[in-house]
Amino acid sequence: MSYVDQNFQPESLQTWSKRGSVINVEIRRYRESVLAGLVEDGYTVIDADDANDDSGAVIESVKAASEQLYAAECKA
Repeated sequence: MSYVDQNFQPESLQTWSKRGSVINVEIRRYRESVLAGLVEDGYTVIDADDANDDSGAVIESVKAASEQLYAAECKA
C-alpha cells in the first residue's frame, strides 16, 4: 500500500473537485467572468459599439496614460 492509500482524505478531494469545477465554468465563460470581475472592482464597462468616439479622443487618452505610466516605471 502506498502513502496515498493509507492517508487518503476524501474531504480534500471533494474540496479540490469543487474548486476545479468553478475554474472550468469560468474558463468556459471567460469573457463574462472577466467583465463581471471588472464591474465588481468598480470599473464601468461599455460596449465598444456604443462608444461612438469618431474623434479618437479615447484612444489618444489611453495612449497618453500608457506613456505616462511607462515613463514613471522607467524613472523608478
